[in-house]
Amino acid sequence: MRTHPSSVANASKYPPAFEINVLIDDSEGVFLEGQRHGFLVVVIMPEDLEWVERVKDAIKKLSLPTSNLR
Repeated sequence: MRTHPSSVANASKYPPAFEINVLIDDSEGVFLEGQRHGFLVVVIMPEDLEWVERVKDAIKKLSLPTSNLR
């Protein structure tokens, strides 16, 4: 469920406005905003050496093509 952009004035980021399906961020606060406003956030910490696999796993759960990843 996505929230209409006019109702997310207090969100620091709103990726659905740009047709972004998954936001990768290192902030738990952005993760909470995603839950509140209905967009997927994968939190990756800078020291996470397995970050690529975590991102790919999130995309697989959405059934999005991974061939577009760079």
